[in-house]
Amino acid sequence: MSVFEEAGGVFRIPVHNPFGVQSTNTYLLVGDRLALVDVGPLHRRTWDDLIEGLRSLGHRPEDIDLVVLTHGHADHDGQAYRFNWAELRVGFLDLPKVADYQAHLRRYEQAVRALLPRWGVVGANAQTVPKFFGRLSAAGDDAPWAQGLLDGEELAGFGQSWRVIDLPGHTEGLIGLFRETDGVLISSDQLLAEIVPNPALYFALDPPGHGLSDYEQSLRRIAELPVAVVLPGHGESFTDCADKVAGFLEQLEVRLREAEDVVHVPSTVQDLAAKLFPGCDLSNSYHVFVTLVESFARLEALRERGVVERRDEGVVWSYVVRKGG
Repeated sequence: MSVFEEAGGVFRIPVHNPFGVQSTNTYLLVGDRLALVDVGPLHRRTWDDLIEGLRSLGHRPEDIDLVVLTHGHADHDGQAYRFNWAELRVGFLDLPKVADYQAHLRRYEQAVRALLPRWGVVGANAQTVPKFFGRLSAAGDDAPWAQGLLDGEELAGFGQSWRVIDLPGHTEGLIGLFRETDGVLISSDQLLAEIVPNPALYFALDPPGHGLSDYEQSLRRIAELPVAVVLPGHGESFTDCADKVAGFLEQLEVRLREAEDVVHVPSTVQDLAAKLFPGCDLSNSYHVFVTLVESFARLEALRERGVVERRDEGVVWSYVVRKGG
């Protein structure tokens, strides 16, 4: 496998990701101490990739002093529980997802099952979506010694100091790390080279909410930073940060207009997902779930802007453009 030195004392180790086509990037920060940013999912091939990458740099997993998790998704945090000798930190709002991994997934699955009828999801899709949680359960485990990180905290001892940047949207507690001295931003899944990440389902809210509005604000926060190079959660590094941010903000507006065009007639979340993502593999529980969450987020963002209204029609939520809209 290949390891890439992306900046002074910063090495990218791509590891196997069984959930998607792109590897998950882990980053080794080298200074007086060693920090590992993200660890990948619990999978034998992933672990082998990580060990091989560290070995190529003259290190072992046992040499890691600090593990920083950018967010609570299995493809980034699943192997965290293996590092029980190291300090383990994660964005404060994602801490329960790491410290109590299995219980978090049970709560998540229960919330999704309760939401599916509201979204108008019935029949085969209603049976397909929850299957994904079994895969997630097998991709990680509890790391109860984990501690939270707050916006603005400084991580020292790993080369130059790194500042924690709250960047919610893809999850409630996603964080980036920014090195002021040379403008290096570890952006995780908030900012990728080509792909606009899917927004989070904020299932713990009553009623559940979405991360699309937070995602927009996090992009604007990145735009205010003097970023020289972006080190993403997947894919290669890139330097055109400002152009990427501007392009993704434009794409966000395009996606909202696409949703608005559909709901000139009353539509459920399922209706919108079927029209926006006609090529979705309905046998793939993850893909079905992502299209539903994306559709829900777009509809709720339009509702927050006053463009559409949500009607409670029995159990089902129906969305339609407001009169005069």
